[in-house]
Amino acid sequence: MKRVFALLFCFLGMNTFAQTTDEKLEALIEEFADLKAQLSVKESEDVVLGQQHHGMGTSASKVYFSKSALSIGGYGEVIFENIQGETGDTADALRFVPYIGYRFSDKIILNAEIEIEHADEIFMEFAYVDFLLDERLNIRTGLVLIPFGITNLQHEPTLFPSVSRPEIEQNIIPTTWRENGGHVYGKWSDIYYSLGLVNGFDAASFSSSSWVRGGRQKGSQAKADNWASIARIGWKGYLGLDIGFSGYSGRASQDAVNVGDARVNLWEGHAVYETHNMKFKALYVEGSLSDSARVSASNGNVVGSRVKGYYLEGQYNFLPLITPETKQSMHAFIRYSEYDTHDEVDPTLVRDQTLNRTRTTV
Repeated sequence: MKRVFALLFCFLGMNTFAQTTDEKLEALIEEFADLKAQLSVKESEDVVLGQQHHGMGTSASKVYFSKSALSIGGYGEVIFENIQGETGDTADALRFVPYIGYRFSDKIILNAEIEIEHADEIFMEFAYVDFLLDERLNIRTGLVLIPFGITNLQHEPTLFPSVSRPEIEQNIIPTTWRENGGHVYGKWSDIYYSLGLVNGFDAASFSSSSWVRGGRQKGSQAKADNWASIARIGWKGYLGLDIGFSGYSGRASQDAVNVGDARVNLWEGHAVYETHNMKFKALYVEGSLSDSARVSASNGNVVGSRVKGYYLEGQYNFLPLITPETKQSMHAFIRYSEYDTHDEVDPTLVRDQTLNRTRTTV
């Protein structure tokens, strides 16, 4: 638009100081029309569907592929849930999420996700700056998503088939999981990796049923006496197969004496296979908490010293059977999950066997 304003200014200047000829006017009109056409092409080509930047969701990746410096994307969820065996159906305006990105240059990118949840809560999901040095080595710093599991980086609702995110990736892997810090990341051929440092959990909010989830600090005035290391490596190769492993280790006491050392170790392995209209996912996760007896005594509930879980999922996109030319999708799916946030507890405490949960979601 700066170019348009400059042309209009020149046009006014010529009217003031010189007699504008028909030729100049026609040339100006032609140039303005050409500029308008260029802007229209730019807008129509701005959105590139389906592309993802280093495992991020499609909307979150928009700024990396947009032809405009400023990028706006997002998603929303309004849901109805009826859970068999439990009372109280719910309908919830669960999320409205705008993504705002800005490309300062081809090497420096700002990306942010703002979430309005349950129609009355506002969160910053992430806000970071990427320094794109090389395909093999890039730097990300700010409020960052933890590269862990399948769903945490890809938590947009079109990227998982169920209404809610997988339970294991809520109650063991605490999706959406983000903290202040940074990491380096990149890929060599089909191998991708991330290595980083973020502020640790706060053990004062750990619980029996959702383990460390309540200890997420989410970037808000986070206690930073303890920091944690994160690592991820994976292979995304031929035939639509993606295999990855992630690890996390860090103290969560935040220098509170009453919870002892409270070190959290967490690791996972996952595989995603996609071909034609089918997709399969598998994930296994295991975690441990040291000084769980002191954490339990301080928090007033029994927090597991070891947790574990897995799920298997299959999807089939049946919409092309009805409308073969469609670019949209509708998946029938089934997911089987088993997880236990009391797989082990301190020997002085009593294990709650109801926390060994099995779920089938269709």
